[in-house]
Amino acid sequence: MTRGGNAAHSIEQRAAKWIISAQEHIGGAEIPLTHEQLAGMLGVSRSYASRVIQMFKARRILATRRGAILILDASALEARACCCNNWVNKYFDEVRGAAATAEG
Repeated sequence: MTRGGNAAHSIEQRAAKWIISAQEHIGGAEIPLTHEQLAGMLGVSRSYASRVIQMFKARRILATRRGAILILDASALEARACCCNNWVNKYFDEVRGAAATAEG
């Protein structure tokens, strides 16, 4: 992914990608993430990030608690994310595999 690649993706796609990425690092369905923090990661206003979250909530993809986002339907969230997350993960898996082979 090149620098500035986020500009080619919708806010919905970028939000889904960030939430999935956070979930992958945390390992659970509850992400300690506020609307304000998500807005900062996306480079948008808090109200815009809240509208995106509300849309995900209306589709029963996410739920929220104070200071947290809960993933209710991970496959639906992934379907709304850009495919860059899969490409990046595949690339790192390949790099890790090559590094493990070189060490062994």
